[in-house]
Amino acid sequence: MKCHIPVAFAESSETKLGGALYSGPKMAPDDIMTVMTDAHQVHHPQYGGAFFMAPNKLNHIEVVYSEACGARVYMFNAYTEPIRADRFMAFVEFVPKSEDQIEVIRFLEPSENGYYLMTGANHGLEPPFDIDLYMKFPDSDVVELFTVKLKPDQPNFAEGVGKVVEIDHSAARLVIDHEAIPGYMSAMKMPYSVSSPDLLDHVEPGMVIKFKIDRKNNTVVDIVPNDG
Repeated sequence: MKCHIPVAFAESSETKLGGALYSGPKMAPDDIMTVMTDAHQVHHPQYGGAFFMAPNKLNHIEVVYSEACGARVYMFNAYTEPIRADRFMAFVEFVPKSEDQIEVIRFLEPSENGYYLMTGANHGLEPPFDIDLYMKFPDSDVVELFTVKLKPDQPNFAEGVGKVVEIDHSAARLVIDHEAIPGYMSAMKMPYSVSSPDLLDHVEPGMVIKFKIDRKNNTVVDIVPNDG
């Protein structure tokens, strides 16, 4: 099994929001989500791992794990374009679900080319277990926690609840201030495309809705009023 996953890296990715060479204006997380509507349009794994949006709304993270290769952590800018990972500091904790085993911590090191962070497979635990990723971002003193639930399959759709903030019929898009969507995204205000403009016909700002998202393209495919 090949443990190295090629990264389609381009230096231009580092000049965009979330990259090391970005020199544009600083924005609050909510401003990034609502003003830069061309960012954050891809929220699904690029390498078959677990995908997260960072709390700073500047970066995306993907954690890939296999028994043969251990853990790999890939970093992306706000546009889900690969960026170098060697300026980020992180460690992982393997958390067993059996009381007969104890947690194991491994620090992540940059790959030879710096495109991802890695640790070997020598943790000594038997599955099942979860992986807690602790990461320090250059723009913060806080260590952020991301928990990877190792599952053989991931559902194609995620469901959320939130308030409609804005509707753009011409672009078939709406902004939702939603609660955390387990296994998909933390609570935030974010624009979403819809699979059909007809979904917006009975929606208006201020309405609380239940919605279903296609994980593969980050698109809302169903909307119903939340009567609960």
